[in-house]
Amino acid sequence: RIFRLATLPEPSPDGPYDGIVVTTTTFAATDPLFRVLLLLWMPWLGKRFDVKTTSGDNMMLPSARAPAKLVWPSYRFQDMGEGRYAAFRFRSYAGAGTLDRDREVLKIDYDSDENPTFLIRDILDELVQVVPDVYLGKVLLRYGKSSRQSRRLVAYFALRPAASGTPSPSRP
Repeated sequence: RIFRLATLPEPSPDGPYDGIVVTTTTFAATDPLFRVLLLLWMPWLGKRFDVKTTSGDNMMLPSARAPAKLVWPSYRFQDMGEGRYAAFRFRSYAGAGTLDRDREVLKIDYDSDENPTFLIRDILDELVQVVPDVYLGKVLLRYGKSSRQSRRLVAYFALRPAASGTPSPSRP
């Protein structure tokens, strides 16, 4: 309901944004497990947007590198310094919501050759502005055969401008 009441971000986000996973929406049997895991370990810090190039990336803790190496052996995180890494570049653009066709959203699209084929390219985030400088996002995962592809909502996340312009490498 909050997502549907929100609006297209104006102006578009620019710079670093701290992020939190609000909740997962996978399956009734797996969501409690995912929520516990996210409480114990959350390597995602947020996103960086570049409004000039309509692109950005995700900010990660160093502890994300080892599991990522197991899942995507040839993918390399980029050291940002200060205990943070950049990963999974995206392009951003405005468009109709995938599940909310009557709403304009900021799409965060990971389907590019520089991202791993497994899982990451199948993600499409959609972002709306709840109040000034506070954003709510949906994580949509593509599934199905190429001729019958669709997207499923798997999580909600929130973003706000990073404190003092840089994200904190630790969580409260």
